[in-house]
Amino acid sequence: MGIRLLLAETSNLRTMLETKQPVVVYDTYSCPGWKRMPTTDWLRSNVSAPISIYGEIIGFICLDGQEAEF
Repeated sequence: MGIRLLLAETSNLRTMLETKQPVVVYDTYSCPGWKRMPTTDWLRSNVSAPISIYGEIIGFICLDGQEAEF
């Protein structure tokens, strides 16, 4: 998809980086911090988790759904 998301501008990624906990977004359209873009506007729900090694976050795994509350 060629998308780059900055941690400072992407609330769910920033939250996982700070808390080291998964984040569930039941409806991206009603989530105040969700960054909507034309290429990802089909996304309606999301669950994401940080990937860590020895306590350091090295990435994220994100699963997206086309339906709200999926």
